[in-house]
Amino acid sequence: MPEHFVVTIDPVLVSLGPLAIRWYGLAYFVGFIIGLKIFETVMRREAKLPNGVEPGDFLTWAVLGVIVGGRLGEVVFYRADHYLAHPLEILMVWKGGMASHGGMIGLALAAVLWARRNGVSPARLFDAIVLAAPPGLFLGRMANFINQEMVGKVADVPWAVIFPVHDWMPRHPVQIYQALTEGPLLFALVWLFPARRFPAGARAAFAMIVYGLLRTWTEVYRETDPGYLGDVGGLTNGQLLSLLLAAAGAVLLAWRLRAKRASA
Repeated sequence: MPEHFVVTIDPVLVSLGPLAIRWYGLAYFVGFIIGLKIFETVMRREAKLPNGVEPGDFLTWAVLGVIVGGRLGEVVFYRADHYLAHPLEILMVWKGGMASHGGMIGLALAAVLWARRNGVSPARLFDAIVLAAPPGLFLGRMANFINQEMVGKVADVPWAVIFPVHDWMPRHPVQIYQALTEGPLLFALVWLFPARRFPAGARAAFAMIVYGLLRTWTEVYRETDPGYLGDVGGLTNGQLLSLLLAAAGAVLLAWRLRAKRASA
């Protein structure tokens, strides 16, 4: 059997007495900082902000939406039995265990509330968010790789890796597949979307479709997780949620285009 890379990276980057800085937490922190810079740039360029409203004011809302939504998504969609037996672990987000779809739902709700409170166009806000999110998605997936979670299926490809915490079988590094597709590839496709030719909100809808389809594809290589949504056509939880997201994006895009034609 050919030699494969064995993941032995310590999830704890550095320990300072009782304080431990983990790669997982660092990934979220850096992702939010990079995302904030992109978000501020896009919002100032494309959105008409009321006096006294700064794009950076949305950061706290975004952080809470992603963390709360991501954690609750993990509980509801994937590991309800575990967290019902160990409820205090729900609060231990620094150890990993965040559902990206849950984080998106939480972020979307936070965005709607912030937009209404500050008189900002929700469509413009979402158009900026979808450009700001890919760096965080990329770093989050790389943290999943380090934590040896969300492992891929057993594979005989030369680039297969071994996750000792899971077992010693060579597997697809699906976390890296998803890091590359949900990070730089998604960003490039959304960046190239000709937003000026379309109404506000169209870029966000396009991003939902692209992310949903890319995630559905990469989930083929992920170890099956039964989750709690049931078996629908042999789809994994991630695939079902991603297809629903893509469908919602298609409906949103059609609605925005119809609204533009009606107002023309």
